[in-house]
Amino acid sequence: PHTAVLLVRSFGANVAITAADAPDATTVEAAGSIAVDGASNSIGTATAGTSLAMLARSGQLTLGTGSAGTTATLTKQDAAGELQATTLTSGGDATIASSTNTVLGSVESSGGNIVIDTVGATSADTLTASGLIDVDSGSADIGTAAAGSSLTLLTRLGGLTLGAGSAGTTAVLTKQGATDELDASVQLAGFFWLM
Repeated sequence: PHTAVLLVRSFGANVAITAADAPDATTVEAAGSIAVDGASNSIGTATAGTSLAMLARSGQLTLGTGSAGTTATLTKQDAAGELQATTLTSGGDATIASSTNTVLGSVESSGGNIVIDTVGATSADTLTASGLIDVDSGSADIGTAAAGSSLTLLTRLGGLTLGAGSAGTTAVLTKQGATDELDASVQLAGFFWLM
């Protein structure tokens, strides 16, 4: 079952969508915060004046385009489905956590950090942060990662691939586990470690 909503718009306050099943909305807009909480959820476009938070407790989390004036938090729990976001922008920190896989297009934090914690595989086209970028995942395939301060990528089980990386301070790339390999290109102003 799904809780289907075509358009939710708040001109002067917050929007909170909570459902026991699966909230499904085409467009959600708020002058304040947006919070979506469900078993699984799918939002086409979410535009928050302040914070954006999406939680899927037992299934898929899908976001087409999300923007937050302050922080953005996407959390996917349990073993079913994965976390997918095409575009996510935030004025503050962008925090992404998935109990399975994470599939990202573009994630940008103009005034904070990007932190990604994935049990399975993380794939991302572009990660851009004015602060640090920190990815902790089973495996990772990232096209471009540009951090204003430090860049830290850790894979615990499989391969680590970074097409182009840059860091204002330090870059630390660590691949654990006996399978696959580490393949990366990085430019930075500070120190660089490969492990």
